[in-house]
Amino acid sequence: MSPNGEVKFLTHEVGSLAKPPWLVKTSAGKPLDESDIDHAREWGEKVGAEDYEQLIELLQQDERDPDEIARWASRYCMRLQESAGVDWIWDGEQQRSEMYAWAIAHSNGFEPRGTVRSFDNKYYSKSAAVGPVSLGEPYHNDEFSFLKSAAKHDLKIPITGAYTLAVWSYDEHHLPKSGRLGGGLSRKDEVEARRELTLDIARNIIRPNLEALIDLGASWIQIDEPGASTEEDELDVFVESFNVSVEGLDCFFSTHLCFSDYDLFFPAIEGMSGCRQYCVGFANYDSTELGTSGADRPGYEVISKWRDLPYDPSLGLGVLDVRQYSGLRIVVVIRETSEGGPLGGWDRRLRVVREELVANGPPVVPAGPGISRLPDVPICLEDASLPIEKIQPIVRAHSSRRAVNARRGPLRAAPRRSRRLAQEPARALPAQDRSPVHRRPRVRQRPWPPAEGSGSQPR
Repeated sequence: MSPNGEVKFLTHEVGSLAKPPWLVKTSAGKPLDESDIDHAREWGEKVGAEDYEQLIELLQQDERDPDEIARWASRYCMRLQESAGVDWIWDGEQQRSEMYAWAIAHSNGFEPRGTVRSFDNKYYSKSAAVGPVSLGEPYHNDEFSFLKSAAKHDLKIPITGAYTLAVWSYDEHHLPKSGRLGGGLSRKDEVEARRELTLDIARNIIRPNLEALIDLGASWIQIDEPGASTEEDELDVFVESFNVSVEGLDCFFSTHLCFSDYDLFFPAIEGMSGCRQYCVGFANYDSTELGTSGADRPGYEVISKWRDLPYDPSLGLGVLDVRQYSGLRIVVVIRETSEGGPLGGWDRRLRVVREELVANGPPVVPAGPGISRLPDVPICLEDASLPIEKIQPIVRAHSSRRAVNARRGPLRAAPRRSRRLAQEPARALPAQDRSPVHRRPRVRQRPWPPAEGSGSQPR
């Protein structure tokens, strides 16, 4: 509860942000035009980036250092979030090539296998595990050290998780050498091979990265797993890999599960007590209409399953539908009472996370001038004892969005697969063939919220 009586929710940046055109062109070795210079100048003024004139001078040179330009993009993204009042920030992965490719490029045991289609007209460079995998070098240390020196708010570091790296890769090392082409390879063999690769990545790549970041002062690390629900019969592999990655480490760990059918995660994540927060995109599958019943809030019906977990995680509620890009501000934050609806009886602390902020105008990130209005929205809960019925509804919906939804009805379809589409339909194993969920990790858990000032310079 703020001094003036407003209810607020803790906010933090969750995923990647679009890179500015002057960074994209510099990284590709392409020349800039005057509009790129104007873009850097305009957004430097808007977000209050200190000494942005130095960036303008760099961009006007024929030879530009891509790494230095990327650091300027990081400054812009941090100042944008800080000016919007976001509590825990990151730079939107401005210095990374891509969440999969960046990790693989800094690891041993992988070889590139070309570009494949992931979804729509989106492609990524896929690699194959061809031998024992290991960490080439900690690949987030330089990034974290720079952001720690430049940030004014606390830092939360996102890192791609072991299962996603495994399921987005070919496996030419763990799979049996015979039976692949002749149909003799069973699904049980495939799952076991995936387990071996995933746990190798967790032990030999992810965990050493986490340890290195904690040594540098990281206090909150988000393990991104967009591929976690790719295969319905491998959810226990995802859980086991998370536990192996974080067990015994002194840090606050959360995970981001996007574009998923969240029902699939139960009961597997009952054994993932080392995860202190789940960031989820409920709004992607919700309606923009008002109402508190389960029928009115189809995207949030699954929330009751998190409430009933045997441990006490918090939830980062996805409140924006990232598929809508025309002037969208905030669709629905929270509209619930303690008596009914999918949030009924939820007496724990809720978190609201900023999945994507999209507005009109040329973006340096997927957010435009309207982002300055965000501090007016109650988005940081400080009093855990506040009854849920005191949380007031907030709706910010673009009029054209309402018109679209009036014609086509609520958005209820939830994709079963991750955004990296598997090459064949998931095949569920009989219950007796499923491996048991890995034991819960012994994690020295930090209390929520992490102490102010930890992980970055004091405010």
